[in-house]
Amino acid sequence: DYQTEAALASQEGLEIVRLSDNPFDQAIQFRTATHTDRVLECVVANRDGEAIDRFFYGALTPGSHEIKWSPRNLASGVYYLHFRSDSFHRVEVVAVLR
Repeated sequence: DYQTEAALASQEGLEIVRLSDNPFDQAIQFRTATHTDRVLECVVANRDGEAIDRFFYGALTPGSHEIKWSPRNLASGVYYLHFRSDSFHRVEVVAVLR
């Protein structure tokens, strides 16, 4: 329910939880929870810090949402997923295995 989802939100007002195994080969999934309206951007960077993909950009309403990244045409390796919203910035390190 909404109260449970809102309770997951961190002090920054946004919580991000990885739902999939890491490393992965096909896709990786995350759940977000927020108690306020906000815009979220999710960007993939390579080990040099170069942005190579944006897999989500949009408005989130209060509650829980699922976001999935499917790396297309990328080699095996380590990638950095940046989740940004207002003053919130979190980086998840993931490994793609082909």
